[in-house]
Amino acid sequence: MTATATTGESSSRQPYGLVFSLLVLLIFVETMTVFAVLASQRMTTERALQQYTNELLRDVVDETRENAAGYLRQARDSVLLTTGVMEAGLLSADEPAPLERYLLEQLRIIPQIDALYFGDTTGRFVFSKRNSNDSRSPYLSKIVQPSLEPEQRVTLIHRGHDFTETAKSNDPDDTFDPRLRPWFNMARAEKREIWTDPYIFYTSRRPGLTVAAAIRGDDAKILGVVGADIELSALTDFLRQQRIGATGAAFVMHSNGDVLAHSDATGLAQLDESGAVRLKKLADLDVVTALAGARLDARYPDLGALQHTFHDRFMIGEQRYLSMFMPLLTQGGDQWVMGVYAPEDELAQKIRKGQRESIFLGAAVSVLVMTAAILIGLIALRPSRARQR
Repeated sequence: MTATATTGESSSRQPYGLVFSLLVLLIFVETMTVFAVLASQRMTTERALQQYTNELLRDVVDETRENAAGYLRQARDSVLLTTGVMEAGLLSADEPAPLERYLLEQLRIIPQIDALYFGDTTGRFVFSKRNSNDSRSPYLSKIVQPSLEPEQRVTLIHRGHDFTETAKSNDPDDTFDPRLRPWFNMARAEKREIWTDPYIFYTSRRPGLTVAAAIRGDDAKILGVVGADIELSALTDFLRQQRIGATGAAFVMHSNGDVLAHSDATGLAQLDESGAVRLKKLADLDVVTALAGARLDARYPDLGALQHTFHDRFMIGEQRYLSMFMPLLTQGGDQWVMGVYAPEDELAQKIRKGQRESIFLGAAVSVLVMTAAILIGLIALRPSRARQR
């Protein structure tokens, strides 16, 4: 009797064991499938994420390169046009009034130029610039005539929007001589236009650079030099308009390490240890910019050697950042480098959101499959239970 009962219990456990094994196998296969799909999707997403962020950063760089090149090209063209007009004898420093009016008209139509001027080998100088500090007199001209008495040698003329004279004065203490300026001597030594290194303008205390070209007579003798001052503030304003995530930034730097423009910079000029005004370096800016610049410097100590795009990733605290540096343009023998950075999560917010949704969906499907498998197993065991009873 006992043997018969034991045999019945063993035979009744066999369906349970078989169904249990099948359920475990089904759950295992389903779980592994879900994990495999999610892992494959994550790898695909990471590749797509990297490509997306690189393309996003590259678009910013390409747009800025085009803007900066056009920004500088118009100023150079204005200098070359003025050079041609004066070499043709249509304008002369002997008559400063028509020359001043011509310079003012150039300033009106070319917003990239902050100042346009001409100096000759006798020390005469005609200079016109924007005067943004005075809304009534947005233009200021300075005329230097060495042949006059010291009290009348330098004349300052303030002009309104229509170039009408609003104020006029003389400055006997001004000893300015264009022949002593670097742009004058650099242009005299070259047969084509020259570009100075970026520096801080004395009047505005803003970063900029000068493009200049020499004027020659029929005998190739130097008659004078035409120059244009270009503030880099407009390039900074352009960078501020670029959206690189919520907290990303773009910046332009010279091959000597000077920062020429930065979308988040409140000021790019500072005093050095000797008290002289200089442009800031990347290390003088915010923490993220400084670290991105330090990693670039470790890879390319000489920025002139940077010929291709340099991609980088780095961590600050728990935040991962992406950065990209690439050559922007070449002026003279120097190179400008464009840099951008942004938190990775901000650039890939949509992709990350889709990835989280996929993981949640995969987990939900996995739970549903396991629940369905258990229910099916319980239903399948009902006849066995009935027979056992």
